Amino acid sequence: MDHEAKGAVARAVEKNPNAIYGYPIAIENEVIATCNPQLKRETVQDNLFTTDANYLYLNSAIEAHQKAARDAHADKESEERRKKEALDAPRLKAEKAEQDKVLQDYAACLIRNAKILSLNSNEPAEVIVKASLPSCSKERQVVVDVRRRHNNDFSEEFMAGVEETFKKHLLLEVIETRALPAAPPPPPPASTKHETPI
Repeated sequence: MDHEAKGAVARAVEKNPNAIYGYPIAIENEVIATCNPQLKRETVQDNLFTTDANYLYLNSAIEAHQKAARDAHADKESEERRKKEALDAPRLKAEKAEQDKVLQDYAACLIRNAKILSLNSNEPAEVIVKASLPSCSKERQVVVDVRRRHNNDFSEEFMAGVEETFKKHLLLEVIETRALPAAPPPPPPASTKHETPI
């Protein structure tokens, strides 16, 4: 009976992978028909209340083979996931490196423009930061394009979050730039005239 139960579970799973779950009445009835046709075919009611040793043995044998099939299925899925992650790792690493680089380029552009504006304007730091954002629209678009290419779920909320983070750093940059001592004026140009003695 155990051998037939194993085969019946395997055939059921081959037809329908979900046969590893749920109450296997159809599988049990297949085994009954093959191994002991004198046993009455089972129903849900029989399975809930049976005390017959034949049914109890059959139920436990099939449940054991179902569990083994579930474990094998979980192991297979785990191995497939591990292989996929191993194959995806180099691509994901390259994508992350590209995303990090374009974000750094965008941040560098914002910092550069914020510093220039902070030295040439008396506006409050918050205004300088706000004015810096449009000056790097090209770098921003590169971030958007790269992110969209790597993530199908890209949204403007992502960029809004990035820019909120950048704004805090830009405020510090503006404040620090303005706190630096002014550069001394350049020395007057050396005279190139040669005075002729009288």
